[in-house]
Parts: sequence; structure tokens; C-alpha cells
Amino acid sequence: SILSGGSVESLAQPELRQRKTEITRDQMDVDDSLVSGPRILVSLQYNDTEEILSVTIHRAVELPTENTSDVPDPFVKIILLPDRPKKRKTDYVKESTSPEWEETFEYNIPRGQVRDKEIDLVVVNRKGLFCRFGDVFSVEMGRLADLCRTILQLCDCCEITGKTTSRWFSLSRPDSPKLEVGSFF
Repeated sequence: SILSGGSVESLAQPELRQRKTEITRDQMDVDDSLVSGPRILVSLQYNDTEEILSVTIHRAVELPTENTSDVPDPFVKIILLPDRPKKRKTDYVKESTSPEWEETFEYNIPRGQVRDKEIDLVVVNRKGLFCRFGDVFSVEMGRLADLCRTILQLCDCCEITGKTTSRWFSLSRPDSPKLEVGSFF
């Protein structure tokens, strides 16, 4: 599927979205046994020649759930900061606390601006977006659908030319007093 995007600098362009990017464990250089709790596996690659940042959302594990009978339908919102262009998002995975997406999103970012960017990743429960009252559905207001989030700082991204870097990031619950902020590189 294709997402619509503008041609404004740093907005994701529709032809730049790819689905089901395959990456081997050797390429990831990742060990998730050292971290516990909700976390997400993300890969970044900055193409210096084309000035394109590729963000791949691989999977998440140990997502929080209110109870075992109401397993979430999670998807990830990707927000490039400080721009706040149109939010990008993965497809949702039905009833999973360990979803796999393998979706890549690309952003046009001039080399000189990469150091100023952050990526806000918010894992959202699709089920939490709507409430059912009898036969009527209504949109739920607020952040009740947000399961957890993290912010990636891209301060060193422009120094990597073409190498894909993958890492697990801890996810903080929205009611948590401290939001986890991780430097990617």
C-alpha cells in the first residue's frame, strides 16, 4: 500500500515507502537478551548521496496489555521531530503483544539538518481508538490508545554513510513518569 505524502522537504514521499524489508540477524548486530520489558527493534540508514533517511520498524515485544482477554491490535506512529509533518504509521497487527511489521519509511532530510532531528515512535492500540456503546461507535479522545513510546535522537546519523544500524529500544508507558530517550548511534 502507498501512503500519501507531500513534496515538501523532509516529508515522506509515497514512492519511498517499502513493505517487508528483509534483514538478517547478522546485519542487525542485535542482542535483545540484555533488555527486558516493552521494547521495539528499529533500523536506521542514512544515504548521504541521496539525503534519504530510511527507518525500518521490525518488531516489538512484551507490549503492555490491560488483561489477557483484551490483547491489543498494535501499530506504530512515526513522527519526525521537530518538523511534525504528516504522521506515518505501520499497518496494525491483530491481537499481539509481540507484533512484527517489517515496514520501511523514508524521509528526505538534507545532511546539514540530520543532527537536529528526532523520531518519536508511539505504539498505539487500534482497539483503543474506538469505544462501542450499544450499536454506536464513537471516537475515544485523548491518548488512551497509546500503549508505549520512545524518542530516537539522530545526532550522529550523518556520519554513517550507507551502513544499516539496528537496535532494540525500551518503550515507556504513557503513564510512566519518565519517557525513555535513546541515542541511536
